[in-house]
Amino acid sequence: MRSSVANLSTSSVRYLEAGSGRAMVLVHAFPLSAEQWLPQLARVPLGWRFVAPDLRGFGGGEPGPVPGGITMDTYAADVIELMAHLEIPSAVIAGLSMGGYVAFAIARRAPARVAGLV
Repeated sequence: MRSSVANLSTSSVRYLEAGSGRAMVLVHAFPLSAEQWLPQLARVPLGWRFVAPDLRGFGGGEPGPVPGGITMDTYAADVIELMAHLEIPSAVIAGLSMGGYVAFAIARRAPARVAGLV
Protein backbone atom coordinates (compact mmCIF):
# COMPACT_ATOMS: atom_id res chain seq x y z
CA MET A 1 0.00 0.00 0.00
CA ARG A 2 1.23 3.48 -0.88
CA SER A 3 0.36 6.87 0.57
CA SER A 4 0.72 9.78 -1.84
CA VAL A 5 -0.38 13.38 -2.33
CA ALA A 6 -1.84 14.68 -5.58
CA ASN A 7 -1.59 18.42 -6.14
CA LEU A 8 -4.83 19.17 -7.96
CA SER A 9 -6.06 22.48 -9.36
CA THR A 10 -7.99 23.49 -6.23
CA SER A 11 -6.44 21.45 -3.42
CA SER A 12 -3.91 18.82 -2.46
CA VAL A 13 -5.42 15.38 -1.89
CA ARG A 14 -3.73 12.65 0.10
CA TYR A 15 -4.71 9.17 -0.98
CA LEU A 16 -3.89 5.55 -0.24
CA GLU A 17 -3.46 3.11 -3.10
CA ALA A 18 -2.90 -0.63 -3.43
CA GLY A 19 -3.00 -3.24 -6.19
CA SER A 20 -3.15 -2.88 -9.94
CA GLY A 21 -5.77 -3.46 -12.60
CA ARG A 22 -9.44 -2.49 -12.65
CA ALA A 23 -9.98 0.56 -10.43
CA MET A 24 -12.19 0.95 -7.37
CA VAL A 25 -12.32 4.30 -5.57
CA LEU A 26 -13.21 4.02 -1.88
CA VAL A 27 -14.85 7.15 -0.42
CA HIS A 28 -14.86 7.34 3.37
CA ALA A 29 -17.61 8.20 5.83
CA PHE A 30 -17.91 11.33 8.00
CA PRO A 31 -15.83 12.13 10.08
CA LEU A 32 -13.27 9.50 9.08
CA SER A 33 -10.47 9.41 6.51
CA ALA A 34 -8.95 7.04 3.96
CA GLU A 35 -7.66 4.94 6.88
CA GLN A 36 -11.23 3.66 7.21
CA TRP A 37 -10.39 1.43 4.24
CA LEU A 38 -7.11 -0.04 5.58
CA PRO A 39 -8.51 -3.60 5.89
CA GLN A 40 -9.70 -3.51 2.27
CA LEU A 41 -6.43 -1.94 1.05
CA ALA A 42 -4.49 -4.71 2.79
CA ARG A 43 -6.41 -7.40 0.87
CA VAL A 44 -6.93 -6.08 -2.65
CA PRO A 45 -8.13 -8.90 -4.91
CA LEU A 46 -5.86 -9.85 -7.78
CA GLY A 47 -6.55 -7.67 -10.83
CA TRP A 48 -7.91 -4.71 -8.83
CA ARG A 49 -6.48 -1.30 -7.96
CA PHE A 50 -8.00 0.36 -4.88
CA VAL A 51 -7.65 4.12 -4.34
CA ALA A 52 -8.89 5.76 -1.12
CA PRO A 53 -8.67 9.57 -1.00
CA ASP A 54 -8.98 11.81 2.04
CA LEU A 55 -11.81 14.24 1.38
CA ARG A 56 -11.09 17.92 2.04
CA GLY A 57 -10.76 18.66 5.73
CA PHE A 58 -10.41 14.98 6.76
CA GLY A 59 -7.23 13.02 7.37
CA GLY A 60 -4.49 14.61 5.27
CA GLY A 61 -6.94 16.46 3.02
CA GLU A 62 -6.54 20.23 2.90
CA PRO A 63 -9.80 22.15 3.38
CA GLY A 64 -8.79 24.85 0.88
CA PRO A 65 -10.96 27.92 0.24
CA VAL A 66 -14.23 27.15 -1.53
CA PRO A 67 -16.65 29.97 -2.39
CA GLY A 68 -20.01 28.99 -0.91
CA GLY A 69 -18.45 26.25 1.26
CA ILE A 70 -17.66 22.62 0.70
CA THR A 71 -20.49 20.49 -0.69
CA MET A 72 -20.89 16.92 -1.92
CA ASP A 73 -20.30 18.32 -5.42
CA THR A 74 -17.00 19.83 -4.23
CA TYR A 75 -15.90 16.46 -2.92
CA ALA A 76 -17.09 14.78 -6.14
CA ALA A 77 -15.12 17.24 -8.28
CA ASP A 78 -12.00 16.51 -6.22
CA VAL A 79 -12.41 12.74 -6.67
CA ILE A 80 -13.05 13.14 -10.41
CA GLU A 81 -9.94 15.32 -10.75
CA LEU A 82 -7.93 12.79 -8.72
CA MET A 83 -9.09 10.03 -11.07
CA ALA A 84 -7.92 12.09 -14.04
CA HIS A 85 -4.60 12.77 -12.29
CA LEU A 86 -4.14 9.02 -11.70
CA GLU A 87 -5.17 8.24 -15.30
CA ILE A 88 -8.25 6.29 -14.20
CA PRO A 89 -10.82 6.72 -16.98
CA SER A 90 -13.56 4.93 -15.03
CA ALA A 91 -13.86 3.09 -11.74
CA VAL A 92 -16.26 1.34 -9.46
CA ILE A 93 -17.05 3.98 -6.83
CA ALA A 94 -17.67 2.65 -3.32
CA GLY A 95 -18.91 5.08 -0.70
CA LEU A 96 -19.98 4.63 2.89
CA SER A 97 -22.39 7.06 4.56
CA MET A 98 -21.23 10.54 3.47
CA GLY A 99 -19.03 8.77 0.92
CA GLY A 100 -22.22 7.35 -0.60
CA TYR A 101 -23.54 10.85 -1.17
CA VAL A 102 -20.21 11.75 -2.79
CA ALA A 103 -20.49 8.64 -4.99
CA PHE A 104 -23.96 9.75 -6.15
CA ALA A 105 -22.58 13.22 -6.91
CA ILE A 106 -19.77 11.66 -8.97
CA ALA A 107 -22.36 9.64 -10.90
CA ARG A 108 -24.38 12.80 -11.60
CA ARG A 109 -21.37 14.92 -12.61
CA ALA A 110 -19.38 12.36 -14.60
CA PRO A 111 -21.44 9.25 -15.39
CA ALA A 112 -18.87 8.00 -17.93
CA ARG A 113 -16.30 7.73 -15.11
CA VAL A 114 -18.55 5.38 -13.08
CA ALA A 115 -18.25 1.69 -13.95
CA GLY A 116 -20.38 0.75 -10.93
CA LEU A 117 -21.59 2.00 -7.55
CA VAL A 118 -21.24 0.32 -4.17
